[in-house]
Amino acid sequence: MDMVKTIKIKILIGLALLLVGAPETNSQTGLWQNLTSFSEIRRLRLIDGNLYAATSGGIQIISSHLKKPETILNTDGIGTVDIYDLVQDGSGSVWVAGNGRLAKIEGKSVQSYLILDRDNNPLPLYCLVNDGEFIWLGSDVGLLLFSKNDDGGQIQDSYLLFDSLAADPAVYDILLENDSLWIATSAGLAVAPRSDLTQLKAPESWKGFYFENDRHRGLGNDTVTSVVKSGNSVYAATPRAIVRVDLVADTIISVNADSLFQAKVRSINDTVYYFRKRASNADFGLIDSDSLKPLSVQLDTQTPVEGASFLGQFWLGTESDGLFYTDGDEYVPFSFMGLPGVSNTDIATRSNGELIAGFSNRVAGIMSDSVWNSNLFFRVSSSVMADSAGGAYIGTAGDGIWRIDIKQRPHYDRSNSTLIGNNDDTSFFFIDIKGLENNGRYLYAACYRAATGYPVAIADLTDLNDRANWDSLGAEDGLNDIYVSCLALDENRVAVGTEQNGLYLCDMGDDPFDHSQRLCTLYTSDFDAGDLVSNTIRSVKFDPEGNLWVGTNFGLSRWDVGFEKFVEVEMPAAAGTEISALQFDPRGNLYVGTAKGLARRDASTGEFELFTSRNSGLLSDHVSSLHFEVTTGLLYVGTDRGISARPSMTSNPTSDVTQVIAFPNPFLIGSGGNRLFFNYLKPAVVRLYSVAGELVRELPINSSWDGKNESGEDVSSGVYIFLVEDEDGNFGRGKVLLVRQ
Repeated sequence: MDMVKTIKIKILIGLALLLVGAPETNSQTGLWQNLTSFSEIRRLRLIDGNLYAATSGGIQIISSHLKKPETILNTDGIGTVDIYDLVQDGSGSVWVAGNGRLAKIEGKSVQSYLILDRDNNPLPLYCLVNDGEFIWLGSDVGLLLFSKNDDGGQIQDSYLLFDSLAADPAVYDILLENDSLWIATSAGLAVAPRSDLTQLKAPESWKGFYFENDRHRGLGNDTVTSVVKSGNSVYAATPRAIVRVDLVADTIISVNADSLFQAKVRSINDTVYYFRKRASNADFGLIDSDSLKPLSVQLDTQTPVEGASFLGQFWLGTESDGLFYTDGDEYVPFSFMGLPGVSNTDIATRSNGELIAGFSNRVAGIMSDSVWNSNLFFRVSSSVMADSAGGAYIGTAGDGIWRIDIKQRPHYDRSNSTLIGNNDDTSFFFIDIKGLENNGRYLYAACYRAATGYPVAIADLTDLNDRANWDSLGAEDGLNDIYVSCLALDENRVAVGTEQNGLYLCDMGDDPFDHSQRLCTLYTSDFDAGDLVSNTIRSVKFDPEGNLWVGTNFGLSRWDVGFEKFVEVEMPAAAGTEISALQFDPRGNLYVGTAKGLARRDASTGEFELFTSRNSGLLSDHVSSLHFEVTTGLLYVGTDRGISARPSMTSNPTSDVTQVIAFPNPFLIGSGGNRLFFNYLKPAVVRLYSVAGELVRELPINSSWDGKNESGEDVSSGVYIFLVEDEDGNFGRGKVLLVRQ
């Protein structure tokens, strides 16, 4: 069981007021599955004979370059995947520092501490060092001292002032050396004796090194990324220099300042290594007698930031390209780095179950048998789609549409389709896809700022390679805005959202190539023109009944058939108003992605439930895309930290009411919270009967059964009969054994 303690850091006139909340258990975490990228390496540590990699996508525990590593994610109890550092203490426990989380891993047990700033936002913890009964933490607002033993673990003190350095700096690295405490901060380098912890509160107890001091100009910058000691020398790095600190002369001696963009120093096996990125290349190597000895060839785009000697190989961690290890004279990429990208833009699934995902770092990926084909590089993968034949399509920001087949990759742009770009009025080749949908027969693609005034391309999926099978929707049809932001399909209708001018709903008729059948109507926030909650449209979606829902920058609207207007749907206040994605499951439950989490609206009650990274296994509160996979019942949630998947309340989901089952069966009821679910995907009514034929309970299929009758009383153990009636009056039935424990 993972236990969570909340700690709020409130800065008041240079002092720290520490408020500790009661431990709590996150029961939602285990319901989630997460897919992340481990390509951004933050720290490498050797622990218990394994290589631990702290990354922006969680922790990898590597035992071999040939074996898939174990992983530790937020769903394992540490509460975040945004990890900066980790260390093992004398008792064997592993302590983890991340974004708003400090976690202690002791075997299978995890104790997590939620650490918030004064505005209740997660406080980034960039580094940590074990110091007996304490843990030193480098945070975004200074240095923190964590007591392992007091009250089950708590922040004991904070330190914000260091000599003449700017107050409340971020602390990026910590070095304990005998009685000296060194910190690398966003305001410079500082050192103090740590024998008397109370004295550390006084700024004059610290010796600071900062760029404005003439003797410290060699730093080149006040942002010190790292600090290490070798022999009697202390080395530090900034984005502009690698330096040695001369304490006796109070000076900074430059080791290297050769057009650096980024630099870091680390101590590996008592040897000081540097990692740097310059204007033309990146490299790493040893520091010896104030000189650099490169150990690698140029690494092209890979920026080295970490290193470790492990199993007779040197392992290199990079800024965004994952891990490399030595194989003879070469550095070979480590194969198991998770998702090909971090910030997800869109998700789809092929008919064979393969997952398609787009990312904002110029890649897309297709996952087959848990392995990602990540060799799909584009300008930016903005939209993805699968057709009924299993075809995979990648819409890009600037390069049109690619179809990913086994043997070929057809490309569609201005030369062979009606996709229109926006870069100039002669070539129109910069094609920015803002939405990609199909209804089984026709493909629709929204092209941002189409130069010809026809922002929606239409194609017959039976043969996309024939230019005659392409058409456009635009100005002549009444769609008079080229700043399109999204689109959605429902049989013969297409909804097109715009950046600032509302929503177009276009009736396409039976044949979208017949222009005489088309009619586009504009809906805006004006009362007489639709009464949308906002004209800035972020997402549009038709529900299973064909009703249109619109997500905007200022909330959620839905079409009201009775009023013939849009009406505002009140969202939970904690979800905010910035809506990024909408998705329905076949039962009509609505999922709303926002900048503050995922909201689920129950189709039968209209009530919302909000999932966040704090109360569930969701990777991040910044939701960017949503996709429901009918064959598995999984809801995929794209975020800026990867992809989360949440099982729906439908195990082995079915659309055939005669195949409905109840689960779990037997239905064991313990101290409370146990529920019985049904796997029918569509709206329906469930009736439960005793074996004598008496009605026990009637409820919508969205509402799971809690083992109570219509009067709210617990029913006794025994066999119960369930009857599921769909909207057409068809029935499915079965039996379930209820056992009270």
